[in-house]
Amino acid sequence: MTTLEAAFARTRAEGRAALVAYLPAGYPSVRGGIDALVAMVDAGVDVVEVGLPYSDPLMDGPTIQAAVEAALATGTRTADVLATVEAPWPPTHGGRLRVARVAEARGVPRAQVALAWVAQQPTITAPIIGATGPHHLTDAVAALDLRLTDDEIAALERPYAPHPVAGF
Repeated sequence: MTTLEAAFARTRAEGRAALVAYLPAGYPSVRGGIDALVAMVDAGVDVVEVGLPYSDPLMDGPTIQAAVEAALATGTRTADVLATVEAPWPPTHGGRLRVARVAEARGVPRAQVALAWVAQQPTITAPIIGATGPHHLTDAVAALDLRLTDDEIAALERPYAPHPVAGF
């Protein structure tokens, strides 16, 4: 199952339509487009299509046409499009993406992967699980049986940057 298929399956299982957004790479600038992409994901967009700006976007309508023209005017090239979709995410996003990859590979919800990681930490003895629906409890219980591999744990922890304890 591809990431796109997984996104649609997840929203279908949640009984809702997927929120899909379109972003012409390089708009309003390459860095601004990356920031917009991160903001869309933070706001709950399920799928973001990142478009390659091209010189004749008339059939896309006036809004996308104006964005594409602005991206081309700033010199956006194919390499910038690739940089946008491969952009290093902030640590929280890197963690989310890694959790999503492990969950997709395992065929389980992301919550189960995150909770399985918590359950396998030797220093965490009593995690607090906030459940606002029965599926949250189902995921929490199922996570107890999910054993992550050392490679999966390393991949999940890679974006974490330890911070010194403050205030003591």
